[in-house]
Amino acid sequence: MVMIAACMAASFSAKAQTGLDSISADLPGDSTFYVVDSVAVGIGAMQDLSPEKIASISVVSGPGIVRKYGDRAANGVIYIETKAFARKHYTALFSNRSAAYRKLLNDNKGDDTRFAYILNGRVLAINPEGELSAIKDNDLRAISVMPGKDLERVYGVKGKAAGVLITTGSVASGDGAYAR
Repeated sequence: MVMIAACMAASFSAKAQTGLDSISADLPGDSTFYVVDSVAVGIGAMQDLSPEKIASISVVSGPGIVRKYGDRAANGVIYIETKAFARKHYTALFSNRSAAYRKLLNDNKGDDTRFAYILNGRVLAINPEGELSAIKDNDLRAISVMPGKDLERVYGVKGKAAGVLITTGSVASGDGAYAR
């Protein structure tokens, strides 16, 4: 993935498939500090992390981050959140805020892959875990659940058991509800 390579190529041994050959760049003396799913990890763990499992990457630097992690964060911190970790975060948040979502999740044995997520009127089709895990409790305005048949009619999304409509504070108006 280009985003991952752009964020991390200068930090550790990166490999990219060109279709014909493999390109590898090793940078000696890597002093980048990595935190994956809230756990500090070494470079070895990074090499085993598949790009398909990554929900989000954040690069943070400055005095505050050095205060938090000490001198090992002097060159900054690369925070990586996996999709599984992100999913635990947002499903807990949404379950705490919406009884309908909690019931839907429980009825599906905790598996939200059968849901389509609609954030502020936009269907999240690519990497929903990254966008959903970025929602903070104080920014969440409304969550409603839409049956699959209505999801297809209103949003054109087929093959999903339900739609989860989420409205955040970044939207000027709207309560997350839908008209039947």
